[in-house]
Amino acid sequence: MSGSLERLPIGEPLSRRAALKRLGIAAGAAALQRCTPLRLAFGLYPAQDDRAADRVLRAFVVTVIPGAPPEDPNLTRVFFDPFYPFAPYRSWLVWDLDRRARALTGGTSYPDLDLGRRADVVQDALVAGDGTTARLYQGAIFLAQAAVYAGIYDDELGCPLIDFHGASGLLPLEAQTYPAPGRFLPAADTADGNPT
Repeated sequence: MSGSLERLPIGEPLSRRAALKRLGIAAGAAALQRCTPLRLAFGLYPAQDDRAADRVLRAFVVTVIPGAPPEDPNLTRVFFDPFYPFAPYRSWLVWDLDRRARALTGGTSYPDLDLGRRADVVQDALVAGDGTTARLYQGAIFLAQAAVYAGIYDDELGCPLIDFHGASGLLPLEAQTYPAPGRFLPAADTADGNPT
């Protein structure tokens, strides 16, 4: 028998070796379709150009961080920064977001969905995706939160979403403390403050 898959006439017996070969090929194809680690390892997803990736990632960040300013130039920068470990997975995330959006909505791309539908896509990945998919989405959400809330690319700006004034916006001492903070301490058991 040659190395290629040849058609056998119907009713003719299939050797054990040929049957195992065909089952192995079918199982491998099925695993590659559904298995995120294999897709990542073999790069079985299309690469995205930076402009298209930025559009999808902006929609993602605005979805997972309510109130995030979509026009902020640093909104998606963390996903492109090679310093952070998520950069190699950026194209996969963009591809998966768009693929899930099209599957759940009948063909609409992720950035074109309204906020509620985009949240449904992310929720689908976290709940219905395999373990690797859920971990990658959780990592992307955490990284987006760190970038937006901590203002990692602009220390002076801070984050108005959480009332963080940035490195140069320290509040005066009277705004940082309570007047007469001793009133919050419990009463002493004895006159000298030591237990009896």
